[in-house]
Amino acid sequence: MIIRTCKIAVILAWGVLLALLVRRDVLVQRLDDDLAALINRARHEQYYGIWQKERRVGYVLEQLTPAREKAFDLRQETRLFLRLFRRTREIRILFTARLNERLEPEHFRLTAESAPITFRAEGRIQNGRLDLLLDNGRTREHHALALARTPRLELNRRPWLLDENRAPGSRFRVTVFDPLRLQPKTALVIDHGPVKQLIRGRVYKLRRFTEEYAGFRTRLYLDDRGKIIKAELPAGFSLVAEPRFKATDLDREQAARLDDLLTLPGFFTEFVKPEEKRSHGTGTAH
Repeated sequence: MIIRTCKIAVILAWGVLLALLVRRDVLVQRLDDDLAALINRARHEQYYGIWQKERRVGYVLEQLTPAREKAFDLRQETRLFLRLFRRTREIRILFTARLNERLEPEHFRLTAESAPITFRAEGRIQNGRLDLLLDNGRTREHHALALARTPRLELNRRPWLLDENRAPGSRFRVTVFDPLRLQPKTALVIDHGPVKQLIRGRVYKLRRFTEEYAGFRTRLYLDDRGKIIKAELPAGFSLVAEPRFKATDLDREQAARLDDLLTLPGFFTEFVKPEEKRSHGTGTAH
């Protein structure tokens, strides 16, 4: 009887150990798979903090992952706090697109939300034609635009700007598809060559460009792979490449203390159309 009991105990113990061993291997495999997926995702994504002077007011996530052969899926998420007419507004924008091997958009979707307004757009570029469907919740509009050629999508990775044979001070034009204006734009670009730039307390060796379009001027600082490390935008805004935990560290209470856009130097001259300037007069709300 004792021998039989011991045999049963040994078999049960062996069964328990086997179950634990299998569970451990499955768990380790799952952790390995999760870690591999995390590393792969991190390799394809980049976070940017949006700054208004010395305050972080939002962030952008840009994720570019391989899709089918010679194609990419793009996902851009933007969360932004702005203060306008003495009210703090939260804006969320999601832009997704399928790009070909030349980073030209084949089709795309955009959703922009700022309560209580939601705006949606869908577009497709095919055979030299852009078909665009706009929906503001009240009306739907269809637009078609003939394109001389399909432009690259304006990304925060722009290796096509780098050319070691180009002399500092060179000027050239670049046509890209603007994901916010939902149409192509041709900008004048000036290559200033290599610079050392202090960004958030750290010195980088970068290449500086100035981009001019429709009266807007943007300074771009790219690393040797063509990724934007910093972009200095009009009216005191900037875009800075940051780790996720920093870029997404937003404080709504701090957002309530932001400068009102209407008080920023250059806001009316750079962002508001002339007819809107006349209607607002000195910038008071109606």
